[in-house]
Amino acid sequence: MTLANATRPPAANVMDSINLKSLQAMSMDSILSIHPLIQQSALKINILEIEKRYMAEQLKPKLNLNYNALLQPLGTSPQGINMENYKWGVDFGIPIFLRTERGNLKKANIMLEQAQYDFNQKNAAVNLKIIQSINKWSNTFDQIQLYSKTVKDYSKLLEGEKKRFFGGESSLFMVNARELGYLNSQIKLTELIAKTHQYKLKTIHAIGSLYASDLL
Repeated sequence: MTLANATRPPAANVMDSINLKSLQAMSMDSILSIHPLIQQSALKINILEIEKRYMAEQLKPKLNLNYNALLQPLGTSPQGINMENYKWGVDFGIPIFLRTERGNLKKANIMLEQAQYDFNQKNAAVNLKIIQSINKWSNTFDQIQLYSKTVKDYSKLLEGEKKRFFGGESSLFMVNARELGYLNSQIKLTELIAKTHQYKLKTIHAIGSLYASDLL
């Protein structure tokens, strides 16, 4: 792939720290609460807790109320309904062994414990990955700020050496040396800017976001 002639690296002054500072100001709990993987694990725990409660309900005695009409009600008015015309009954039962129900409840407890363990493991892993990404992004951004000043210093040295050369106080060798130092500093700065963009994207990925605007 060939780059277009007009392709240029982004200027150092474009590398603002608004998103980075906003992210650093957020608590890790807030960041993790919106992470898709963490939300997925939390939802799984909620579902298993509901299933556990359902299994526990199966261990309780069962009470059923039933009735049968003895006579056909007269008309459709409330006066045509007589409670004495119904046969009422109550069924009450307690399972004796409950082997299946107890087994299901035990299984639900094990699955819930495993889901909570997985949640804690995933939470710790995502937390570490986010912290590492933010630190790398922050470090390269700080290096850009420092190296931008270095590039300016090399530029001043080059301009000063050119003036000395045209004034007969320097040599072409010294001008070339200053220019080489200036070019190398620009290359280094460009590499740092590229790294900063990479670490920013890695941080966005670590957070589980698709867009940089989500960090604001």
